Amino acid sequence: MPVFILHAWRQTRRMALRLAAIAVILGIAVGVYVGINSAIDSLYATRDHYAASLHAADAEVLVVPDDAENLPRFDDIRGVARWEARMVVPGQLLLPGGARFYTAVIAQRPGARIDRPELLAGRPLDAAVPAGVLLEHNFAAYHHLHVGSRLDVKIGNADYSLTVRGIALSPEYLTAPASPNVFLPVKGSAGVIFAPIQLLSERL
Repeated sequence: MPVFILHAWRQTRRMALRLAAIAVILGIAVGVYVGINSAIDSLYATRDHYAASLHAADAEVLVVPDDAENLPRFDDIRGVARWEARMVVPGQLLLPGGARFYTAVIAQRPGARIDRPELLAGRPLDAAVPAGVLLEHNFAAYHHLHVGSRLDVKIGNADYSLTVRGIALSPEYLTAPASPNVFLPVKGSAGVIFAPIQLLSERL
């Protein structure tokens, strides 16, 4: 065996623990790098999947509450393939035990195709049952609410007694916004309720 090979072999044996430590550190570093990037890719893939399958809106136009007859139409605007009108109002949700939470009530026509909630449990919205609503699944899971749970909601000066008809996932509430200017509520502190437009139109 040549002298230089024998020398290298002896040096390697002397530094076996050091080399093993370096190999372990490199392995951990590569594993962490691959794991983080895989998690990020999985998050984006999940977001894109639900955004496509549930037809997430590309743009949202907000106007002050008004009669539906006074709302502008977008049929003649180039590039607009589909649009739908809905009403989004803030409210207070009172849970058994006295806890109050901010909630956004999204009133829309049953069967809406844009930003369509995916039903995870229960039944879809029904115009014939205005008080039967869908509850966003994260809030429902955090507060142990389920199909059949009763909800007391206050919107302005009106009080509503609602029943959870279904638990739903919405493409609008999948990931936290990247902008630091966007308010991000603490987990479980804000709820989202999807209701038939008939629920609010009765008192408008």
